[in-house]
Amino acid sequence: MQVVPVTSAPPGTDQSGPVLMWLEDGRGAIARGMAVELSKERARIRLTEAATLAPGDEVAVRLSFDRDRDTVGATGRVLSIRTNGGEPVCELEWTHTGPAREQLGALIAARV
Repeated sequence: MQVVPVTSAPPGTDQSGPVLMWLEDGRGAIARGMAVELSKERARIRLTEAATLAPGDEVAVRLSFDRDRDTVGATGRVLSIRTNGGEPVCELEWTHTGPAREQLGALIAARV
């Protein structure tokens, strides 16, 4: 599994900004955060606030790689929620397939 630290951006995108993420659970609660690591299989997200997410939750995800471009949609399953230095960190695995998964994979691969 190739893991990409989120410190660089694809050519032609905002090189300085983080990958922003929004996770919505089945109850409609939304957790916001920034990607710490991304791979074609998983993501690790530093959440901006405590969330009601729990391991096993299925979530709808939006990723913003660049403020000037559309967000990318995905789905995932929460693997863990940990506190890292006082900030909650969520690890999730991608569960979607098809063209949306291919688009996400291409965006992640372009960040290498």
